[in-house]
Amino acid sequence: VLHAPPGSDVTIEYTDEAPTPAVTTTITRRVAIGGTLGVTWMVPSGATPTCIVVPSGEQCTTLTFSNVFVSVTDSDVPDGSTPTVRVYNTKGLEFETFTMAPDSVGSTTFIGNLPCAFSATEGTSSDGTLSLAEGDIIQVSYSDAAPAREVFQTYTVPRIGRVTFVGGLLVVGSASAPLTVQLVDSAVQGTITVTTDLGLDSEVVSVAQTSTAGTFTGTIPTAPALLGGATQGDGVLTVRSDETVQVTYVDTAPPATRGMQWSGASGFLRNRGVVYADNVISPDGTISITVGDADLSASAITQAQAYV
Repeated sequence: VLHAPPGSDVTIEYTDEAPTPAVTTTITRRVAIGGTLGVTWMVPSGATPTCIVVPSGEQCTTLTFSNVFVSVTDSDVPDGSTPTVRVYNTKGLEFETFTMAPDSVGSTTFIGNLPCAFSATEGTSSDGTLSLAEGDIIQVSYSDAAPAREVFQTYTVPRIGRVTFVGGLLVVGSASAPLTVQLVDSAVQGTITVTTDLGLDSEVVSVAQTSTAGTFTGTIPTAPALLGGATQGDGVLTVRSDETVQVTYVDTAPPATRGMQWSGASGFLRNRGVVYADNVISPDGTISITVGDADLSASAITQAQAYV
């Protein structure tokens, strides 16, 4: 067995002894080097894409990928030639073909970008744009001439996580009904933060896998902002009745931020009242009682909802 690593030269000699004098013929051949493929995703240029929705808003399906970035490394590509790559979306029959360009003069690495467009359905082949959605499986193919073979790589389009509130309202201060959030992602690959805009509270929420694959939930207790400001990072979200509460998920794979927000004005916030009384009650004296409940107002109708 002749061991000849890629890129090495193999010399073959043949000595013809008849007729005389003997003549030796020598040929040298180079062992071909197989090309390799690399694929990464390119999100829209600029800052990390962010989308925060209100309850009736869409779920940011436009935050997908603007390009598929493909690289081919092959030292056997003839001078003046460039590799051709074909990309398939396996959910249908769509394919796109594009020619690479060297990443620098004399380089054996060739690069190219294929534009993408979000679509839940099959796109049109050879129109220069690959239609895809999160979770689609694409196959990248490179026809290597030396050695003659097809180099394939298969990739799943990464999913940008979506985080939402669970339920239709938040009862601030309720021990039995903490703030609950839900994350839908292939895995927890970022940080979930709940913030308020007036008291400027900010708390990180931990989530755990549910019985449904790709779905995670987590809770955090809340408290009304009656006796002072909020303490960030204390594990309790302090909320005022007129605040906007926002939950965001900063996904790291791929980089993107998604979230949801609800305002007190929208009726999302309710408050569990608290009551305070004198520590010492004197015989035949008066009792000072204070009720704090952001849901109460000066109207007689609202006052009737509170009894002491």
